[in-house]
Amino acid sequence: MKNCLIFLTLFLMAASAAQAMNVGGAHADLDFSCADCHHQDEPEKAPSMKDCLACHGTYEELAELTKPEGGPDPTDPDTFANPHHSHMGPVPCMECHKTHQKSVLICEDCHNFDMQPK
Repeated sequence: MKNCLIFLTLFLMAASAAQAMNVGGAHADLDFSCADCHHQDEPEKAPSMKDCLACHGTYEELAELTKPEGGPDPTDPDTFANPHHSHMGPVPCMECHKTHQKSVLICEDCHNFDMQPK
């Protein structure tokens, strides 16, 4: 019985460690902890858009930072795309930015842009 309890304890510890997530991407490069974005060490859900914008600036500021170089040319779909100045309005950050997995560009659900989200 004692061996069974030891095995069960070790199994549960290993399973828990396998599910643990590490801070990824640029946030990891800045030595962030989970609590820096989630406000707790063992988060249960994604940070809110308000949490993201508190550090990254307003949606308008993000649109200015990500605007196409030389200004947008509406006749050139490769330079016109600005994911933070979208006809969809302010899209929740976590729709594209996936800190713990590869980020996606939801614009490509309908469009075909040549850009990679960070």
